[in-house]
Amino acid sequence: MVYKGVNVMSKIFDISINVDEKTVVMPENPEFNKEKLTSVKEEGYDLYKICMSNHIGTHIDAPAHFIPDTKLINELSLDILIGKAMVVEITDNQCITRDELEKINFNGNTRILFKTGNSTLVANNKISEDFVYIDEKAANYLVEKGIKLTGLDYYTIDRINDKEKPAHIELLRNDVIVIEGINLLEVEPGEYE
Repeated sequence: MVYKGVNVMSKIFDISINVDEKTVVMPENPEFNKEKLTSVKEEGYDLYKICMSNHIGTHIDAPAHFIPDTKLINELSLDILIGKAMVVEITDNQCITRDELEKINFNGNTRILFKTGNSTLVANNKISEDFVYIDEKAANYLVEKGIKLTGLDYYTIDRINDKEKPAHIELLRNDVIVIEGINLLEVEPGEYE
Protein backbone atom coordinates (compact mmCIF):
# COMPACT_ATOMS: atom_id res chain seq x y z
CA MET A 1 0.00 0.00 0.00
CA VAL A 2 1.06 3.55 -0.59
CA TYR A 3 -0.56 6.67 0.72
CA LYS A 4 -0.36 10.28 -0.35
CA GLY A 5 0.42 12.77 2.40
CA VAL A 6 0.93 12.28 6.09
CA ASN A 7 -2.21 13.63 7.77
CA VAL A 8 -5.27 11.77 9.01
CA MET A 9 -7.12 12.50 5.77
CA SER A 10 -4.46 10.80 3.62
CA LYS A 11 -5.71 8.66 0.77
CA ILE A 12 -4.53 5.05 0.87
CA PHE A 13 -3.93 3.18 -2.40
CA ASP A 14 -3.85 -0.61 -2.29
CA ILE A 15 -1.35 -1.43 -5.04
CA SER A 16 -1.52 -5.20 -4.55
CA ILE A 17 -3.28 -7.62 -6.86
CA ASN A 18 -5.87 -10.06 -5.51
CA VAL A 19 -4.81 -13.69 -5.72
CA ASP A 20 -7.57 -16.14 -6.60
CA GLU A 21 -8.64 -18.58 -9.31
CA LYS A 22 -8.85 -15.75 -11.86
CA THR A 23 -5.34 -14.38 -11.28
CA VAL A 24 -3.12 -14.82 -14.32
CA VAL A 25 0.24 -16.50 -13.93
CA MET A 26 3.46 -16.27 -15.89
CA PRO A 27 4.01 -18.92 -18.60
CA GLU A 28 5.08 -22.28 -17.17
CA ASN A 29 3.94 -21.34 -13.63
CA PRO A 30 1.20 -23.39 -11.97
CA GLU A 31 -2.29 -21.93 -11.84
CA PHE A 32 -3.85 -20.95 -8.50
CA ASN A 33 -5.92 -23.83 -7.13
CA LYS A 34 -8.16 -23.76 -4.05
CA GLU A 35 -9.80 -26.94 -2.76
CA LYS A 36 -12.41 -26.79 -0.01
CA LEU A 37 -11.65 -29.43 2.63
CA THR A 38 -14.35 -28.68 5.22
CA SER A 39 -17.34 -26.39 5.51
CA VAL A 40 -19.01 -24.50 8.33
CA LYS A 41 -22.23 -26.38 7.59
CA GLU A 42 -20.63 -29.85 7.86
CA GLU A 43 -17.65 -29.43 10.23
CA GLY A 44 -18.33 -26.11 11.94
CA TYR A 45 -15.50 -24.29 10.09
CA ASP A 46 -14.21 -23.64 6.58
CA LEU A 47 -10.81 -25.05 5.63
CA TYR A 48 -9.08 -24.88 2.25
CA LYS A 49 -5.99 -26.34 0.65
CA ILE A 50 -4.32 -23.73 -1.55
CA CYS A 51 -1.72 -24.54 -4.21
CA MET A 52 0.04 -21.81 -6.18
CA SER A 53 3.40 -20.52 -7.30
CA ASN A 54 5.27 -18.02 -5.14
CA HIS A 55 5.48 -15.89 -8.30
CA ILE A 56 1.82 -14.84 -8.53
CA GLY A 57 0.06 -11.50 -8.19
CA THR A 58 1.95 -8.82 -6.27
CA HIS A 59 5.12 -10.39 -4.91
CA ILE A 60 8.68 -9.73 -3.84
CA ASP A 61 11.63 -11.45 -5.48
CA ALA A 62 14.23 -12.43 -2.92
CA PRO A 63 17.86 -12.62 -4.09
CA ALA A 64 17.71 -16.43 -3.72
CA HIS A 65 15.08 -16.48 -6.50
CA PHE A 66 17.97 -16.08 -9.00
CA ILE A 67 21.25 -16.15 -7.06
CA PRO A 68 22.28 -19.29 -5.17
CA ASP A 69 23.23 -19.05 -1.49
CA THR A 70 21.76 -15.55 -1.01
CA LYS A 71 18.92 -14.16 1.10
CA LEU A 72 15.53 -15.82 1.20
CA ILE A 73 12.37 -13.73 1.46
CA ASN A 74 12.19 -14.12 5.26
CA GLU A 75 15.75 -12.80 5.57
CA LEU A 76 15.05 -9.45 3.92
CA SER A 77 14.85 -6.35 6.10
CA LEU A 78 11.27 -5.12 6.44
CA ASP A 79 12.67 -1.62 7.00
CA ILE A 80 13.30 -1.35 3.27
CA LEU A 81 9.59 -1.92 2.60
CA ILE A 82 8.43 0.91 4.85
CA GLY A 83 8.96 4.63 4.30
CA LYS A 84 9.01 7.30 1.65
CA ALA A 85 8.64 6.08 -1.94
CA MET A 86 8.48 7.78 -5.30
CA VAL A 87 6.14 6.74 -8.11
CA VAL A 88 7.76 7.57 -11.45
CA GLU A 89 5.83 7.48 -14.72
CA ILE A 90 7.77 6.02 -17.65
CA THR A 91 6.74 7.09 -21.15
CA ASP A 92 8.77 4.59 -23.19
CA ASN A 93 6.44 1.82 -24.36
CA GLN A 94 9.18 -0.80 -24.74
CA CYS A 95 11.54 -0.61 -21.77
CA ILE A 96 12.87 1.49 -18.93
CA THR A 97 16.28 2.74 -20.03
CA ARG A 98 19.21 4.38 -18.32
CA ASP A 99 18.77 7.45 -20.57
CA GLU A 100 15.21 7.95 -19.31
CA LEU A 101 16.23 7.41 -15.66
CA GLU A 102 19.08 9.94 -15.92
CA LYS A 103 16.45 12.65 -16.56
CA ILE A 104 14.67 11.94 -13.24
CA ASN A 105 15.42 13.72 -9.98
CA PHE A 106 14.91 11.00 -7.37
CA ASN A 107 15.02 13.63 -4.59
CA GLY A 108 16.96 11.29 -2.31
CA ASN A 109 14.30 8.57 -2.54
CA THR A 110 15.64 5.04 -2.23
CA ARG A 111 12.30 3.38 -3.04
CA ILE A 112 11.17 3.81 -6.66
CA LEU A 113 7.95 2.39 -8.13
CA PHE A 114 7.58 2.49 -11.91
CA LYS A 115 4.22 3.26 -13.49
CA THR A 116 4.16 2.37 -17.18
CA GLY A 117 1.74 1.29 -19.86
CA ASN A 118 1.80 -2.06 -18.05
CA SER A 119 -0.68 -0.70 -15.51
CA THR A 120 -3.55 -1.38 -17.91
CA LEU A 121 -2.38 -4.98 -18.44
CA VAL A 122 -2.12 -5.61 -14.69
CA ALA A 123 -5.45 -3.94 -13.89
CA ASN A 124 -7.11 -6.12 -16.55
CA ASN A 125 -5.33 -9.30 -15.35
CA LYS A 126 -3.50 -9.82 -18.67
CA ILE A 127 -0.19 -11.52 -19.52
CA SER A 128 1.59 -10.29 -22.63
CA GLU A 129 5.09 -10.60 -24.02
CA ASP A 130 4.73 -6.97 -25.15
CA PHE A 131 5.24 -5.09 -21.89
CA VAL A 132 7.59 -2.44 -20.51
CA TYR A 133 10.56 -4.08 -18.78
CA ILE A 134 13.69 -2.76 -17.04
CA ASP A 135 16.82 -3.07 -19.17
CA GLU A 136 20.17 -4.03 -17.63
CA LYS A 137 21.72 -0.54 -17.94
CA ALA A 138 18.71 0.98 -16.17
CA ALA A 139 19.05 -1.62 -13.39
CA ASN A 140 22.74 -0.71 -13.09
CA TYR A 141 21.84 2.98 -12.84
CA LEU A 142 19.37 2.26 -10.02
CA VAL A 143 22.17 0.51 -8.13
CA GLU A 144 24.52 3.45 -8.76
CA LYS A 145 21.86 5.87 -7.41
CA GLY A 146 21.60 3.89 -4.15
CA ILE A 147 18.07 2.63 -4.76
CA LYS A 148 17.14 -0.03 -2.18
CA LEU A 149 13.70 -1.03 -3.51
CA THR A 150 12.14 -0.89 -6.93
CA GLY A 151 8.74 -1.98 -8.12
CA LEU A 152 7.23 -2.47 -11.56
CA ASP A 153 3.62 -2.60 -12.64
CA TYR A 154 4.08 -5.99 -14.27
CA TYR A 155 4.64 -9.59 -13.15
CA THR A 156 8.35 -9.58 -14.02
CA ILE A 157 10.99 -6.89 -14.57
CA ASP A 158 12.85 -8.74 -17.36
CA ARG A 159 11.59 -9.80 -20.76
CA ILE A 160 9.72 -13.08 -20.40
CA ASN A 161 11.92 -15.02 -22.84
CA ASP A 162 15.26 -13.59 -21.65
CA LYS A 163 16.78 -16.57 -19.81
CA GLU A 164 19.69 -14.43 -18.51
CA LYS A 165 17.38 -12.18 -16.42
CA PRO A 166 19.90 -9.28 -16.44
CA ALA A 167 17.80 -6.73 -14.51
CA HIS A 168 16.96 -9.27 -11.80
CA ILE A 169 20.59 -10.32 -11.44
CA GLU A 170 21.92 -6.74 -11.34
CA LEU A 171 19.41 -5.57 -8.74
CA LEU A 172 19.27 -8.66 -6.53
CA ARG A 173 23.03 -9.18 -6.33
CA ASN A 174 23.25 -5.60 -5.09
CA ASP A 175 20.57 -6.11 -2.40
CA VAL A 176 17.89 -4.09 -4.19
CA ILE A 177 14.47 -5.51 -3.29
CA VAL A 178 12.28 -6.11 -6.36
CA ILE A 179 8.49 -5.91 -6.13
CA GLU A 180 6.57 -7.18 -9.15
CA GLY A 181 2.91 -7.07 -10.06
CA ILE A 182 2.00 -3.76 -8.44
CA ASN A 183 -1.16 -2.03 -9.63
CA LEU A 184 -0.46 1.67 -10.15
CA LEU A 185 -3.33 2.42 -12.54
CA GLU A 186 -5.01 4.86 -10.11
CA VAL A 187 -1.76 6.21 -8.58
CA GLU A 188 -0.37 9.48 -9.89
CA PRO A 189 3.41 10.09 -10.07
CA GLY A 190 4.84 11.66 -6.94
CA GLU A 191 6.06 10.97 -3.44
CA TYR A 192 4.20 8.60 -1.14
CA GLU A 193 4.67 6.76 2.13
